Amino acid sequence: MNKTEEFKGISELIDLYREMDEMIEAFIDDTGIVCPPSCGTCCTVPAGNLEASVFEVMPLALDLWDRGRAEAVLDMLGGIADDRCCIFYHPEIPEGEQGHCSIYKFRPLVCRLFGYWSRFDKYGRIQNCICPKIILPGDGGAARGEKPLPVMSEFAIRAASLNPVYGAARIPLNRALIEALSFVGMKRSYCPGTGCSG
Repeated sequence: MNKTEEFKGISELIDLYREMDEMIEAFIDDTGIVCPPSCGTCCTVPAGNLEASVFEVMPLALDLWDRGRAEAVLDMLGGIADDRCCIFYHPEIPEGEQGHCSIYKFRPLVCRLFGYWSRFDKYGRIQNCICPKIILPGDGGAARGEKPLPVMSEFAIRAASLNPVYGAARIPLNRALIEALSFVGMKRSYCPGTGCSG
């Protein structure tokens, strides 16, 4: 069984993440608005201020179990307070890496959208929310581009609907990862290869 089929909605969540990434890439190509090289400011926020559902970090949990790193990560998370930043953030960029995030491919919704998302204002109009650290093009960013940015609330609802049991509640990032790792480990221990629902 494919690991993305092992848990309800994981394949669809990965497709949703791909859709968001493509929208953001199209916006960057259209506007020239980009993150400063090697910035990482968004990752220095205390993890208690970043919320994700258990479901949003399930692809990461699956990957960590597949690579034999889940128990070590659980041990690290056990001693981490919510006022510390994400354990996957590296202040110094490791040799050969492009950024500070060591799990970039599996980052949850809040990390994917930080700096490049939109919301509805009080009049129902779409309002782009760009990180103030992001480099604006030479025209000062006057041209906002024609490509849309993902609407945070819409993508959060779509992600939650894929697995309502584990996708509805948003909790601090480190706690969401602890719960996802624990759930995946338990399910694999008690239901190995059976495809029992989850």
